[in-house]
Amino acid sequence: MFARRAGRAGEFELPTRPSASAGVVDVAIRDDIQRVLILVEIWNRLSDLGAASRSTSRKIGEVEAAILPRTYRLASCWLLVDNAANRAIVRRFPEIVRARFPGSSLNWVRALAEGSDPPSSAGIAWIDPRSGTITELRLHS
Repeated sequence: MFARRAGRAGEFELPTRPSASAGVVDVAIRDDIQRVLILVEIWNRLSDLGAASRSTSRKIGEVEAAILPRTYRLASCWLLVDNAANRAIVRRFPEIVRARFPGSSLNWVRALAEGSDPPSSAGIAWIDPRSGTITELRLHS
């Protein structure tokens, strides 16, 4: 929905390598004007922040090695479903979230919702699947 509104091509469950046991990225958004491939992982309930980070890093490496067009850059973002469990893990591990996602959450919201150029650093934001809205994730000091 967001990709189409911004004139981008989106793909659901993009395989990260050509095999039956391939991992998949939840959503891949290709922006041919800005020459960027945006990988978006959507987490309904994040329970293991470390395992999720390792999974995303592996998928990024696989996409860079096998799928990414040569003249494109890769950008990556997590969207956390806005629920009590995900809020609790963000509150419990704010420094890990900051370190893993240094990109501006607000700029990621703008990139996904409005089609602006995505930040070069990985980002994180909230998503409400019922309303279809993406909002900034703010970490408290």
